[in-house]
Formats: sequence, C-alpha cells, structure tokens
Amino acid sequence: MDCQKRYSRGPVLTDGAVIAGDTVNLRSKITSAAKPGAIVLSKPAFSALPAHLRNVSRSIGVVTLANTANSMELFRLSWHELLRWPMLILIEETGERIFLLDQPVISIGRLSDVNGTPTNDIVLRLPDEHLTSQISRWHLELRQQPNSLVVHSLSDKPTHIDGCSMARGNSHAITIGTKIRLSNVITLQFSSLSHSSTSGETTLSTRPLLSPQSL
Repeated sequence: MDCQKRYSRGPVLTDGAVIAGDTVNLRSKITSAAKPGAIVLSKPAFSALPAHLRNVSRSIGVVTLANTANSMELFRLSWHELLRWPMLILIEETGERIFLLDQPVISIGRLSDVNGTPTNDIVLRLPDEHLTSQISRWHLELRQQPNSLVVHSLSDKPTHIDGCSMARGNSHAITIGTKIRLSNVITLQFSSLSHSSTSGETTLSTRPLLSPQSL
C-alpha cells in the first residue's frame, strides 16, 4: 500500500472536530511533493524535530508547491535509517544513551580536549576515574561506509567486539545489537530507536576536533 506522510507546524482554526486554515492548506500542497513511502517536512517542522531525527533528515531543495507560484525548502526524513542501522550507543555500566552523529567518521575515547580544543566526538567517562584512565585517549573510530557502519580500532589496549579480540588497526562491521568492550572496563551496545528508550539521552553536535595525528 502506498502511503504518504507529512508533518507541518503552524496555527490552525478548529471547532474541536475539524481543523482548517493556512497550515492545513500548506500541508496538502507539501503532500504532492512526497513520493510513496516518504516522510516530507517543511523547514519549521524539520527545525522542531529532536536531534536524532534531524540527523536522518535531508534537504531535497527548494520545491515549487502544486497549484501555486510559491516555493519552499523541504526535507525528507529517512525513517528506514532508524530501523536498519544503529542510531545510538548504550553505555551498559552507566545507562547513558548517546546518539550517533550523522557524519563520515565518529571518534570515541576518554580524551575530551587538548588546550581547550575538543578531541573526541564521543567522550567516555565512568564514575571511577581509575577505570576511566584504562580507556585509551583515542580508542575507536566509527566509519560510515556505503552499505555499513564500521568500527576501526586505534588502541593497543584490549578491545573486544561481540567477545572477539580486535587488534589496533583492524576494522569490523557493526550492526544493531553489537557490543564492544574497551579495556575490560566499559561496554558499548549499539542500538536502534525501536530497541531502546530515549530516556537519559545525550545529544551530540558537530564541532571542530583535534585528531591523534595532529598532536
């Protein structure tokens, strides 16, 4: 069955049963720009989304709306990405949930900054500072491939993926449910939104970073 979804944000008129107004008219015009199975959003609707949904939404450009000379930028929410690939990491020891950034490479380690310049995209911390110190400053990189998400080890310290040891310089594809244990002190479980509550989430933002090679 073909299905078109649209979500718009704005004022409406209602008598409690029927809604009307410019927002409703605009929504119907946005629908005409949606292909079957697509979720299309106006820019205000896109801006109102939580970060993890903005991360899987892409601009489809400025579109001229049907039966009008007006045009506006529209966004497509790639909902299938929420089900196919890991969207967040659960830290088993603390219960913290960290949404993955939508970028080609995500760095993971215990080092937060060098002289005030941020380093890792995901900074790992445990309540016990001694245990935290066992994690490498730069321990892992997550790398987006055309059809997979790959973890690449940067550390000589113990790293196990689903119980199997991974040496420095090695890479391995990860999927929903993959568990990676670092230095025998912290466990990262990769999850989709459908497999995890979003309570306690941490939202990450893109920022200029130092890499191990730049030091």
